[in-house]
Amino acid sequence: MGVILRRLFPGTALTGVLVLCYIAISIGWKPKWESHNADDTDVKEEKPSLRVVNPGETIQPHPLQIHISTVVSHADFPALGGFNLFLNGWARYREDVDFKCCLVRAGADGSLLPDVLTQVKAWMYHQFTMWIVDMQATEFSCSISRDQLSALGLDNFTHVALVENTCLEAPREVLPILFPRRVAGSVGVCLKVSYGALEATRVLEWMEYHRMMAVTSVFTYTWDLDPQAQTVFDYYARLGFLTAVPAHPPPSKEGPKRGFRRPRYEQQAWVDEVWAANDCKHRMSGLDYVIVMDIDEYIVPKRGLKTYHDVLEAAHNSNPGAGGFSFDSHVFLLNWGATRESPLHLGNFTLRTKTPNYSGFDQNSRWASMPGRTYFLLNNLVVPRKPFVTAPVPSDLYTLYHYRSCKVNWKGCDTRSRLEDKSMIQHELPLVERILALPNLGQLLYDDSAYVRKMRHWLDKRQKNASGV
Repeated sequence: MGVILRRLFPGTALTGVLVLCYIAISIGWKPKWESHNADDTDVKEEKPSLRVVNPGETIQPHPLQIHISTVVSHADFPALGGFNLFLNGWARYREDVDFKCCLVRAGADGSLLPDVLTQVKAWMYHQFTMWIVDMQATEFSCSISRDQLSALGLDNFTHVALVENTCLEAPREVLPILFPRRVAGSVGVCLKVSYGALEATRVLEWMEYHRMMAVTSVFTYTWDLDPQAQTVFDYYARLGFLTAVPAHPPPSKEGPKRGFRRPRYEQQAWVDEVWAANDCKHRMSGLDYVIVMDIDEYIVPKRGLKTYHDVLEAAHNSNPGAGGFSFDSHVFLLNWGATRESPLHLGNFTLRTKTPNYSGFDQNSRWASMPGRTYFLLNNLVVPRKPFVTAPVPSDLYTLYHYRSCKVNWKGCDTRSRLEDKSMIQHELPLVERILALPNLGQLLYDDSAYVRKMRHWLDKRQKNASGV
């Protein structure tokens, strides 16, 4: 038994291959920003046993401190017409990041075929280093050129394993490759990481408002959510509107414990949100636009526009060379108190900041990106790929509202200039009707029966007044 292989270098074709036993085909492809070499090909008789990890779990090229949570296929970047994978996760700062991707195929019945692994050298695409922490948010890529892919004759890769040196080390854990579906006329919302004591009623209002705004899909990682909030998340996941994946950040080498609930290692949590935002960039790459925002934020279209996509299309038409769009944010500071009575949490408040982007430092804008034009994302910044630029969404197209309390370290909360804004009230009635039309609403909000009763009473009273009864 044996294998005849020609050693493959970047840019070459593979010829003379006879497969008689387990092989690892080693690929080297050279992106324009980094060169790498092909490896020799070895032979091994044993077939590895592969385990597909659970959603959100990471795989690692042991012993390297690299932990990958997501692998996503990109059709034409960086290798036009080739097979491109982007890997999102974490890596320890300034430690070795030299590893290999082992591409796994599936048979016609969907079962994995571990006896042929295609080995591709990984290269670092981007590492976020604004804050140096225990584990940096890091992206990698493994790519096969069009010529190499044609020579291999393999195009049904479905999973990836990671190794430090060679795929003959028989990695046991694999991640599925995600293949984002292209959706025309689409906009996604990235919530990054949802955790802790979120109020279920506020989550419900946010979800229904964004369905009303024709948002295509929402993605979030989750961490230690309270049970009723988790119930609401599960409901929208069953509808197919929300994708919620449990976060499994790698353990800390030393220092504060990882996590998102406070008390926590604040800078590491901020870096982990960058990891989550760029996960959305890859996962949602089939959509026209992706907005990174929080679950207490709402965009109200203006000038006759009806949906988030309408707003972003108008902004894009005004700036066709843009890859990212910034929104000014106006804050309804809950400390200022309710100004009207509404069955909705967001309907109780009409006083907002006069000047935008108040976060104690006047810098809390929000951003939307076009995934195919985006290099990397932050919570409040888009860095586009060249030659694309960023542009503000014209203020006459929208208002973005942020409903929150003052933080302890925010300056001038009580004396901030404010004005009355009732723009959200136009959506009060349709939003109430949507919520009350949900099946099994009482079971969904099992700890908030008073919220449902108040809403029904408000709608009944409104309908009686409208009919003159």
